[in-house]
Amino acid sequence: MNDTAKSNQRNVNTEKVSESADKPNEQKPTSQEAQQPKLGDGILVLNEAQQPKIGDRIMVLNEPWLALVLHKVKTQEIRRGPAAVGPTWLAYNGIIYGSATVSDCSPMTEEEFIANRQNHQHLEERAPYAKLFALTLENIVKLPEPVPHYRPPQKSAWATFRTGAGDRVPQRSEKKRKTASETKPAEAPDKDENPVN
Repeated sequence: MNDTAKSNQRNVNTEKVSESADKPNEQKPTSQEAQQPKLGDGILVLNEAQQPKIGDRIMVLNEPWLALVLHKVKTQEIRRGPAAVGPTWLAYNGIIYGSATVSDCSPMTEEEFIANRQNHQHLEERAPYAKLFALTLENIVKLPEPVPHYRPPQKSAWATFRTGAGDRVPQRSEKKRKTASETKPAEAPDKDENPVN
C-alpha cells in the first residue's frame, strides 16, 4: 500500500471513531437536561461536565476494537493480564473517545474464548495469548467530542490521563495501591491488540 493510500485509510478510520453526535438546528438543553447523558445516533454520549480528570485511568485500544466497543458490539476486552474493576476512559492514538466500566475481570480458558466470541469479536481460531483475561465492559458511553491526552513515548495497554508531561498525577492512597496491585499486576505492552500508534 502506498503512502497516499495509507494516509487516506488512516483518515477514514479516524472519521469512523470521531463522528460528532451534534445535530444541526438542535435546541439548547436546560441545565437539568445538560447533566443527563444524551443520545446521539443511538450511542450514549457524555455531557461536558463528565470529562476526564488528571489521574483517571485510560484503556488503550486499537481503532477497530474501539469502534466496536463504542457501538456496543464488543462488550469484552481480551488482555494478557488482569485489570482492576472500575471506571476507565477508552482511547486510541492519544485521543479519548468514550468511557466504560470494567465490571469484571476473569481468567479465560481457550474453550471459553471460543464460546464467547460474540462478546469479544476475535475471529482467530486460537486464543491470542497463553494466559487470557476477559474484561467485561458495561456503561459504555461515547464522548460528544474526542479529548486529547498526553501520550508518553512508550507503548502501553493502559495510560493515565494527563494533558502534558508536566502534569502531576494525584497519588493513590495506600489502600488503593494495595488493592490495585493485588488485582492488576504490571501488564506488558501488547503488540497485537493494544498498539498506541
